Amino acid sequence: MNLNNPNWELYSELINHKLSINPLNLNRCDNQEKIDSIVEKFINTIIKAATKSIGLKNNQNSKKKCSVVE
Repeated sequence: MNLNNPNWELYSELINHKLSINPLNLNRCDNQEKIDSIVEKFINTIIKAATKSIGLKNNQNSKKKCSVVE
């Protein structure tokens, strides 16, 4: 993650814009599958905004594996 020059205003604007054109429908949270879908949509919105505005990188593949000490 590169936080040297984050653009928090852009981050906020991107999230607000995405949610204004495609709002989360919280009235239909009547089962776990729908809740999971809404949460996933919100997380993806945040990650995309972060990627564009603060340079968030996905480091899952670069994480070092823990070794087991015997």
